[in-house]
Amino acid sequence: MSIDLSLSRLSNLLPHLPLQYTRPTIHIAGTNGKGSVSALVSSILSHTSAQKTLSIGRFNSPHLVDVTDCILINEAPVAQDEYLAAQASVLHADAEHAKRTSSSRLTPFEVLTLTALQLLERAQVDVAVIEVGMGGQLDATNVIPSSCILVSALTSVALDHTGFLGTTIGAIAEQKAGIARQGRAFVLGPQAESSRKEVEEVVERTVRAAGGVVVPYVEVKEREWDCGSDGVKDEGFELGVGEKSGWKPPSGIPVEFAIPALSNARVNALLPLQGAHQIENLSTALGIIQSLVSPPPSASLPSSLDFKTLLSPQSIQNGIANVRWRGRLSWHLYTPSPSSPPSEPHRPPFPFPVLVDGAHNAASSQTLGSYISQILASHSTPTRKVNLTYILALSHSPGKSPLDTLKPLLAPATTLKELDKELDVNVSVACVPFSKPSGMPWVLCVPPSDLAAVVREAVGMSSTITSNGEENVCGLADTSLRIWTPSYSESEKAGATLGEGQRNVWLERALGWAAGVGEEGEQRLVVVAGSLYLVADFYRLLETN
Repeated sequence: MSIDLSLSRLSNLLPHLPLQYTRPTIHIAGTNGKGSVSALVSSILSHTSAQKTLSIGRFNSPHLVDVTDCILINEAPVAQDEYLAAQASVLHADAEHAKRTSSSRLTPFEVLTLTALQLLERAQVDVAVIEVGMGGQLDATNVIPSSCILVSALTSVALDHTGFLGTTIGAIAEQKAGIARQGRAFVLGPQAESSRKEVEEVVERTVRAAGGVVVPYVEVKEREWDCGSDGVKDEGFELGVGEKSGWKPPSGIPVEFAIPALSNARVNALLPLQGAHQIENLSTALGIIQSLVSPPPSASLPSSLDFKTLLSPQSIQNGIANVRWRGRLSWHLYTPSPSSPPSEPHRPPFPFPVLVDGAHNAASSQTLGSYISQILASHSTPTRKVNLTYILALSHSPGKSPLDTLKPLLAPATTLKELDKELDVNVSVACVPFSKPSGMPWVLCVPPSDLAAVVREAVGMSSTITSNGEENVCGLADTSLRIWTPSYSESEKAGATLGEGQRNVWLERALGWAAGVGEEGEQRLVVVAGSLYLVADFYRLLETN
């Protein structure tokens, strides 16, 4: 299915909607990190000083478990009946407008975007934090009037959606910087060193042409743990073993920074989001906060939003400490369902830790792979054997190579042995389908058998296939890599494409298989990654188990 990247339908329809959008808005684009930045900004603005509490709305896409969870008001998803009513009003206006003008109908994402804007307007939120869907200049969210924009921002730029946005970093950066508005601040977040200069030059040129003002991010540094500000530090990360597990998730990241517009004093905060890349996302988020406190002279912010009095170092610290962002380096303890037995049926279904991340392109997979290496090497038990099992699904995307996505993700299989000679890692991979998200007919899952072939190519090995569908790929760092793919029965073949909300039985079976990998008493870590749609399936299982 082709995607029509233009704003003409939206612009023509806006005057005919029940409510005209007027909410003060923070607009965030980027390849990776824009969701985390939006969560950080929303949490900080939700923890204002005692004089006034702000109502904060947020729109992220795609949704995770249910379509309503992509539209939040004060961190709570909108009610289903309110969502359906707003959606119906958009669809009705679209149908009437198409009938009058013989124009084409809105795409599903355009309907979702306008539904979100109607809901945020109806709720009269004080500030709306809006994440771009794809690109920027021609994204549906860019239909928001310039008069509403408080500040725009761009997180890290990498190669993704090249079939729509361009095949170079510069071309993609230009599209994403297209959300810049005249007279408004445009925060440029940290970029990969290899492309930093190119992105900076393109963004400066594009934002200047739009009449915007490029402003820097706020530098954030990791620091030593401070019991005074951070509390008593946990004993350390533990994977745990067996029935009692003993699992201890990693601690937050102690950071420090200053917001010169508020105070030159250094602020200590504890960042609960996992991964070194979240320090960069916090830098971008704080750049947005700095721009709200001290906007460019050309920007006229509403008099009711005096952020210099609404925010303080303490309120920012509290906002950071309370941020939550599911599905991004998120840790969970999972107990296999008795109805989905592991490959070793004599073993009881003990709980085990699962790391869940929506990494779906080469850059985010590199981040996830590095995090896995770092976290396993930092384990408090020095000499041990770990069964590391990846459960993966990927979506088709024009211009994106599954091989480029998987290579950095599987890198810990070899790099861990180089980092720590006392760490014995047994790697396994399960390739599964995800359930198709509603309203997104263009989203297609890479078939598990094709994905398994990419895994074999990524590790550069041939394979031996056993009778039960499991494979042994020999020679990976002097060990073997096991691959599992679903074995569809005749009755299951017709339902191999799951609809949203259906229980992903193949993910459930893969988790059961992962529980049986290795010997009893060995440590295990399961990583669910490759697609946010698979991550959503995991959360549905977690809720029902």
